[in-house]
Amino acid sequence: LLYNRKLEIHKEEAKANLKSINAYSLIEPKIKALQREYLTTLESATGLLKNISQGMTNSKKPIIDETIIKLFAEITTNQNMKTLDISKKNLGSEEAILLAPAIKELKSLTELYIGDNNIGSEGTIALA
Repeated sequence: LLYNRKLEIHKEEAKANLKSINAYSLIEPKIKALQREYLTTLESATGLLKNISQGMTNSKKPIIDETIIKLFAEITTNQNMKTLDISKKNLGSEEAILLAPAIKELKSLTELYIGDNNIGSEGTIALA
């Protein structure tokens, strides 16, 4: 009798584990697709920023750091954003010039916060 009860408990545990495995197998492809999409976007953003940086004729080339790459990825993956806050990101005019084309593609954007940066008049004009 005790053996039969233990067997029933193991069967129930196995069924519960199988349900968990089945549920995970349903969402796993979606998770992997999102991960691939994120990595592809990040690689694209990094490549675009490097290309833009190399193509600049300004003698002071911007430093492509993680902050710029993350901002660029955020901007390019969220085309429907209405508000973008890039204030307090320690951006200079070169970084603002790099980000400007992507920001201008945001057709839904109604508010852009750029305060507490050092973007100067060149960066401000690029973002206008």
